[in-house]
Amino acid sequence: MNRQDDNKKRESTVRLNFLTTLSIQGKEVSRFLQGQLTCDVLQLENNHGHFGAHCTPQGRVIFLFYIFKESDEFYLLLPKVMAPIAIQALKKYAAFYAADITIVDKFMIYGVSGHLLLVHPHLIRIPIDSNRFIYLSSLSQEQALLEKLFSEKTEIKETDWHLLNLEACIPSIYPETSRQFLPHEINLQHLTALSFSKGCYTGQEIIARMHYRGKLKMQLYQAVIPDCTEVKHGIPVHAVVNEKAIVVGNIVDSVIQKEHSLYALFTLNKNYIKEPLFILIDHPVYLNLITERDLNP
Repeated sequence: MNRQDDNKKRESTVRLNFLTTLSIQGKEVSRFLQGQLTCDVLQLENNHGHFGAHCTPQGRVIFLFYIFKESDEFYLLLPKVMAPIAIQALKKYAAFYAADITIVDKFMIYGVSGHLLLVHPHLIRIPIDSNRFIYLSSLSQEQALLEKLFSEKTEIKETDWHLLNLEACIPSIYPETSRQFLPHEINLQHLTALSFSKGCYTGQEIIARMHYRGKLKMQLYQAVIPDCTEVKHGIPVHAVVNEKAIVVGNIVDSVIQKEHSLYALFTLNKNYIKEPLFILIDHPVYLNLITERDLNP
């Protein structure tokens, strides 16, 4: 039984302190966001969230986020390390819509795994996968209620939550991988992060062309990296072809799975799926592919 199966058998919670929120306000904020983000902002309901990305005009992912509304105000939930990059990218267009972007830390943020489902008029609920949600609250009375309720559940670590994300093929983007990957390369089309019906947004032409007409060679896979406790995000994955090492993909995300091993998501040119794959640290470290199933059929 893997850790995800074990966690699914019980209700567990984690305080997600690595996340922060950006407040985006202005008279034309919905039109601004609709023209910048990959998800359909106009379909968003109050106190509910949705996964999405902001891309370059060339279709490369700058950052990932969960967007939600509270009292008709828009917020982006994302890792703290990505907030400066997100602000810089969005401010290039914000002035044209009189939109104001600021970091706010008023929310208490919890991740919940299991069958615990909370419904409250002022409680924000964001689905992560079929078994997990993120809950946010900005009101002190509700925060006290959440703390009491969640303190009675099994507490897991942020690294456990991270591992559950990777097991569900949900990637993260980091400062060193910003603008490196196309959305389809990191599985976003299967995570409802891309809208193909809402109309134009930055990078939409490239993304739509890849979806409808492209033949995607670089796709997302999972692996265990034994005898390794840390790798740099974005580093090349190699294969040996005709006695020569060539780059066939890149590490997207990783987390410690158990002592001395990492669980990783990586992109791979599917033409090399049968080849031994490795990364270079001080020496070649080989990847143990978890499955050869194509995550992007």
